[in-house]
Amino acid sequence: MDAPVEVSRAAEDKLTYKLGLAAEVKCAALIAAYNGCAQGRTISAAWACRDAYAASQACITEYVNKPNIEEMKRRWVGAGRPQFPDWPQLMAGLVQPEHLTKVQRPK
Repeated sequence: MDAPVEVSRAAEDKLTYKLGLAAEVKCAALIAAYNGCAQGRTISAAWACRDAYAASQACITEYVNKPNIEEMKRRWVGAGRPQFPDWPQLMAGLVQPEHLTKVQRPK
């Protein structure tokens, strides 16, 4: 296995954030199901919605995991640590192209 690539914490956070955005698109239905279950609940959400939560987290982990983050760091360093990388190229093979759309968060 290759040695971990050293990058700044800020760079690693940005790469992880981009993987997270793709995961939000991929897992939108599961996240919405969990949010719907938890809406209006407080403490009871912990057990009432645990299956929905576990499903959403399992889906997100398909993209946001240590091997993917390490690969993103390798690719980013290999590209010369660009300030504005070509995200589709950087994430090719790790993320499905249809999951690269920008996530619109509610304001």
